[in-house]
Amino acid sequence: MAESYGLHVRRNGTACCPFHDDRHPRMKVDKNYHCFACGVGGDAIDYTARMYELYEEFQRIYDEAASRDVDKGKVEDKMRNRGRGR
Repeated sequence: MAESYGLHVRRNGTACCPFHDDRHPRMKVDKNYHCFACGVGGDAIDYTARMYELYEEFQRIYDEAASRDVDKGKVEDKMRNRGRGR
C-alpha cells in the first residue's frame, strides 16, 4: 500500500521519509510508520492525513470555530463525538 503513495519500501521495511529532506532510509514502515530522524509516526490514516495536509486544514477549521466565541469545550466535544452517531 505504501508504494501507492510513492513510498519505496526496502526489504528491511525502511524508506526515506517524505516529511523532511531524507536521503537515507530512516523511516520504518509496517502496519504503522515511524521516522527515527524527524519523529513523525502513526498508522495508515495518520500517514494519509499528513500527505494531504489534512492536519493543517483541521487545525484551521478548529481555530475558526474557537475564535467565533464558541465555547472551546463544546467544540472539543463535537470533534470527539464525530463519527459516533451522536
